[in-house]
Amino acid sequence: MPDRYAAFFKCFSAGSRNRMLQLLAEHGELAVEEIARRLGLKEPTVSRHLQLLRLHGLVNVRAQAQLHYYSINKERIAQQMRAFLDFLRIPGASP
Repeated sequence: MPDRYAAFFKCFSAGSRNRMLQLLAEHGELAVEEIARRLGLKEPTVSRHLQLLRLHGLVNVRAQAQLHYYSINKERIAQQMRAFLDFLRIPGASP
């Protein structure tokens, strides 16, 4: 079980991924090209980061024509955080 949390929190270990999540939280949904432009990164770099975030369920993807639009999966992030606090057995941490 602890390995599951290690993999989840590793998603937050890169500043670029955190900035991507912040952008998605602020704007709702963005295409890879727009994320790359706003962060000053190359599209392949952004795509790799988003692939990892998607693998762990932290972002959702919607394809439209040849573009892929990403949005943050707030429910999944909140659920994983609550589960981690339960794992630590922190009294009163979960509702």
